[in-house]
Amino acid sequence: MPEDGRRYEVIEGDLIVSPSPNYGHQFVVSKLLRLLGAHVDAEIGGTVLCAPFDVKFEYDSVVEPDLLYFRAGHTLKESTKFASVAPDLAVEVLSPSSHERDLGAKKKLFAKHGVPHYWAIDPDARTLTEFELSGELYRVAAERSETESFEPSLFPGLRIAVSALFPPPDPA
Repeated sequence: MPEDGRRYEVIEGDLIVSPSPNYGHQFVVSKLLRLLGAHVDAEIGGTVLCAPFDVKFEYDSVVEPDLLYFRAGHTLKESTKFASVAPDLAVEVLSPSSHERDLGAKKKLFAKHGVPHYWAIDPDARTLTEFELSGELYRVAAERSETESFEPSLFPGLRIAVSALFPPPDPA
């Protein structure tokens, strides 16, 4: 892929170019990275990574989830340029330009390659949806709004106030 500052992904042979993420998107990613990273380091082990880092499922499918988690014993070598194994969790922060793809083609690709947990976070709706792999398809395991807390099954003992993932609303 060219190194021109754009995000490139290939999903089953289709090249997708995405614009740079906005402030709200990056706020969610950085907040979740800090929350998960602290919990993983203190409680269960493993590795939490954020984009840009590719997951190459096959020759014609290379994606860049916003956040990835690999459980302890399933981590990558320091020199690894991309993951060629399925992460234990893939997280996408939805945006108007990626919403349909993240909940459609990418979610199907993650399921096809056995990613057991997939989260979709919608900054506009201020919601978090947790999907768990059941057979070959994802089922909704939890849907939380900004007024609720989220206790992900993958991270025992972790409780996330969904509202804390989002920047404060713009002043009127």
